[in-house]
Amino acid sequence: MKHLYKNKKFDKCIRVPVRPEDAPEKMVFSNNLVIEDENQWLYDLYENMKTLLSKAIDPLNEYIQKFDPYKKVISIDPEEKIKELDPEDIENQCELKELTQLIEKYEKNIKNIEKSLPEEIQVSIFAVNCKELTKTLIGKY
Repeated sequence: MKHLYKNKKFDKCIRVPVRPEDAPEKMVFSNNLVIEDENQWLYDLYENMKTLLSKAIDPLNEYIQKFDPYKKVISIDPEEKIKELDPEDIENQCELKELTQLIEKYEKNIKNIEKSLPEEIQVSIFAVNCKELTKTLIGKY
């Protein structure tokens, strides 16, 4: 694109609006003349968008609370659980019937997780993908 402006001199500059970091102040003169910053509209637009986005996040924070019952499951460390088991303690090993009941309980929990968590849900302006979280929770069981 350099060939378009390489040898040409421009008499006019393009003015680009710049969002002020702080709220622009109005200049008031002695004859009650008030001049606003030319980028006041941009600052107001930015503040309005920031407020609207923070309001849009509130439903997302409420949706996160839906996962509170699973915090305990997510924090389970399989390596630690295995270390807690004592291989020499044969007397306290579960019987087949108890193991079967335990497996059925975990299968029921897995089905409940699959039913309660959709793959994707729309919360406010956000599309929340729960697929990986569901896989992680099922993997813990």
